[in-house]
Amino acid sequence: METDNKKNNEMVVAFERNNYFYGKLLTVDDFQTEQDYFHRKSLLLNRELEGSGILSGLDVSNVIKKEDDNLTMNITAGEALDSCGNLIIMNRNKASIKNNSLNEILYLYIEYKECKKDSVESITKGESCDENCCSNRILETFELRLYTSKENHKGVFLATLEKNENSDTYIVKSSERKIIRSNQEIDNDVTAHINSTDNPHRVRADQVGAIKSINLIQSSGGDIKLESKDKTIKILPDDDNKSINIELSETVLEQLHLEITSIKSNLNMVLRFLMDKALKYKLKAFSSVLEHFESRVAIDIVKRVKEAIDNRIYLSEKDFLTLMRHLAEQESKLIDEIKAEALPTQLELYEKAIAGLKKAMRTGNLFAIAVAQDEVCERAEWLVPRVERVEVPNIVSLDIQEAQTILAREGLLVGKQSYTISEDAPENTILTQTPDAGTEVVKGSEINIEIAVRPEKVEVPDLINLDRYDAEYKLIDAQLTLGVVVVEETSDDIEEGTVLYQEPLPNSEVDPGTAVN
Repeated sequence: METDNKKNNEMVVAFERNNYFYGKLLTVDDFQTEQDYFHRKSLLLNRELEGSGILSGLDVSNVIKKEDDNLTMNITAGEALDSCGNLIIMNRNKASIKNNSLNEILYLYIEYKECKKDSVESITKGESCDENCCSNRILETFELRLYTSKENHKGVFLATLEKNENSDTYIVKSSERKIIRSNQEIDNDVTAHINSTDNPHRVRADQVGAIKSINLIQSSGGDIKLESKDKTIKILPDDDNKSINIELSETVLEQLHLEITSIKSNLNMVLRFLMDKALKYKLKAFSSVLEHFESRVAIDIVKRVKEAIDNRIYLSEKDFLTLMRHLAEQESKLIDEIKAEALPTQLELYEKAIAGLKKAMRTGNLFAIAVAQDEVCERAEWLVPRVERVEVPNIVSLDIQEAQTILAREGLLVGKQSYTISEDAPENTILTQTPDAGTEVVKGSEINIEIAVRPEKVEVPDLINLDRYDAEYKLIDAQLTLGVVVVEETSDDIEEGTVLYQEPLPNSEVDPGTAVN
């Protein structure tokens, strides 16, 4: 079994889940396997798709040292992901932590922690309290830790705390902490910056000491010289055109060229990041589609995206755009393939997202395509099969065999059967049904029935040495019901679940529907 502290560079263990079938005996290992399957997959997706860092909140302030060396502080409620993929949730705003260090600078981390709770007594008796008592719940919580260095800690960094010389307070520095940003936030920031040609950094005139006026040409803000000390920049008024001319030396122009080159390089890195994220999100979204539908189109999309990720196609804008155009056609074909099975409202939203993607494709703008592709993937994850509902037929007064045939015709099942003595209704006919006739239910639902039996006595079968399930079937065949079940400890020679005693005794004659304890 994979542990929670699995490192990113370890080989991912193949996932294994339960296969359920009628009559399967479930043990603790089966339930643990069920939990491990979803837990490990969640950790893997968190590590590979999100990384580690702070999702929201967790801002630190008002750190004060108390007389008992404890540090009290305000930390806003929030969430984080550690390097193992564990989701850490802090749901309170105040905290206290023991400080045993004399260092003036401390590093505050939040770490994932599991606490066992709700101790209950096990039905299997052991020799010690530890063997008899087991925890009924595992609480996923957190722990705040202080370190004297920032290296090799499994938690998420929150802040650096520097001791004030003249007080018991600490200066909080949190500029180095890592924030996990959503694709939508990154897309919005990048797109806004690229499309803004009018002061994208929103710099005010007073922040840069802009010119107040040159020959009555006004500009609000501070005041600067019209010529730099090293003569590399000159600002000259043009009285005829009522404008300002800026003259730059070759040195400044060369520096600007280097800055622009650096910006272009960084922009290319952001673009590659968005393309990589788009592919990974598409893989996740259409793998989700395959969990709900048998779709050849989705299989082809998943296959091609896996190949693209393996071949690092996001390094080439041309190849990425070609792939996106092909996938957009396949994603459009998915609508017709699952139209008869998918929930109409969700399919309509997916279809609108596809239309938005095609519109972005026509622009050729990779940033716009990445944003539109993100919308398509989100809508694809929401695609689910429609639930077929049927009307419950009236089976009251029908023979049990005829009732079963009618229910099967509507895709319904016979549920719990109870027997009631009736002198008026024919034997083995239905007296009542639940739900009532005319009710709409999900196809495959069970209909509980009450069956009429004659008041003649029936013989109690011998249940001694049978297991519980065989005993229940034998009671049903005898028109009897199971009453109180008492569990007793026995020697190891007797198999668990074996009937040791019954009441009424075997071969007794009782009314139909009598409970046998």
